Amino acid sequence: MLPPLFRLESIKQACLDNQLVLTANQRLRSKILQAWGQFQLQQGVSHWQSPRVLSLEQWFQSQWQALKARAYGYTSMPIISDQQSMALWQGIIRDSEVATSEALARQAANAYTMMEKWNLEISHIRDFGADTGIDLYQQWALDYKSRLNDLSMVTPTAAYKIVGQAFSDSTLPQEDSIHLLGFDDIPPAIQQQLQQASPQLLMVDDSGFQPRSLQRLRFDTEQQEIAAICQWAATLLEQNTQLRIGIIVPNLGQNREAIEQALTEQFEAKSLLASSARYTLPFNISAGIPLGQTPLIESVFQLLTLHRQYWSVDALCQLLFSPFWAAYSQEWEQRCTLATQLQNKGVFEVSLSDLRYLAQQQQGEEQYRDGDRPSLFERLSQLYDYQLHNKRPALPSIWMERILRQLDILAWPGERRPDSHEYQQTVLWYQLLEQFANLDACTGVIEQSQALTILHSMARHQP
Repeated sequence: MLPPLFRLESIKQACLDNQLVLTANQRLRSKILQAWGQFQLQQGVSHWQSPRVLSLEQWFQSQWQALKARAYGYTSMPIISDQQSMALWQGIIRDSEVATSEALARQAANAYTMMEKWNLEISHIRDFGADTGIDLYQQWALDYKSRLNDLSMVTPTAAYKIVGQAFSDSTLPQEDSIHLLGFDDIPPAIQQQLQQASPQLLMVDDSGFQPRSLQRLRFDTEQQEIAAICQWAATLLEQNTQLRIGIIVPNLGQNREAIEQALTEQFEAKSLLASSARYTLPFNISAGIPLGQTPLIESVFQLLTLHRQYWSVDALCQLLFSPFWAAYSQEWEQRCTLATQLQNKGVFEVSLSDLRYLAQQQQGEEQYRDGDRPSLFERLSQLYDYQLHNKRPALPSIWMERILRQLDILAWPGERRPDSHEYQQTVLWYQLLEQFANLDACTGVIEQSQALTILHSMARHQP
């Protein structure tokens, strides 16, 4: 059995005493629980009680739900989600006649959150200077606070303060002690609420580990560095198969694909073969892939933009070869023929009506039928008719219903049984649609293009 990724010595006694341990994130909590399980097995125990180890966010949500069950204070007010907050900020910036963008709205939202966490009032914004930009942001912050009040919503930081108050007035029982693990720093507003939850906050110090040796190497290119890292890891594993090896990459999000490719080639090259079924690789990358960048969900947005008047031939051919809609295996020859006909037109762009026409011609020539299953032409025609009569501006919840109907017409996600990764991505997609439907009060009625832009942005920020 491989050694655990977390050393229990620093919190073992706290776990044995059933004391509360709060971690900075869910991943750290998961590794602690795995280490605790191995520890119990080594003691010869066959079953045990889970230690009270929770991520800070998980613990806060449990306290908030407990207060909601008691109808305490303002817990009847919903906590605004990140997506709802972004929608409000984009609307505020747009109303101020400033060219809005997702990046600008996200910066404004993050600044407001930091102000709350560090106990800064909106009036303090002027303390940072006096210019047009600061005055404008102060007005945006005031508008944001006003819209929150109109919607009867609270921010996560404000909700933390409600939980802290519940500990102060003994509505919630205080903890004897709380052990904090994995935090670089804790903002004052959060620190205050934790102090109300327990008179004794203990920062767990796990800094006793010292590396046995350090070596600095220099490479001409990033690709050489990545290859050397993978070779180094392989050499260590050849010497000891029970090792756990950690590779720290400062810009992992940007280099994830290159690193995963290099590790796969080094350790599981056969998995790259088209004939190999997908299986769990012997390494884990902590940076998730954005949901919107997975092939399964990319196909969603390609299908939802079939209403565009013109498509590039390459993009349309790529969509034809996607297995994530309609009857891919049974339509393979037909799709190949259609792609060839599109490419033989000798143009860069074609209209969707061109594709429907070619599909109709091919259906007429081949009498394409398979029981009650619609042909490719029939699916495209149904989609065209549905989109033609359902393109008026609407609330996000209505757009969600329309999107589900369009995907149903096109038989997304296809006939093939999804693997475990694709199944998880499908579940996340439907959760994302539910979050999108909750934006009604924040966005109001929106155009189809705006609905898809918001939904695509949410998918890009969903790991």
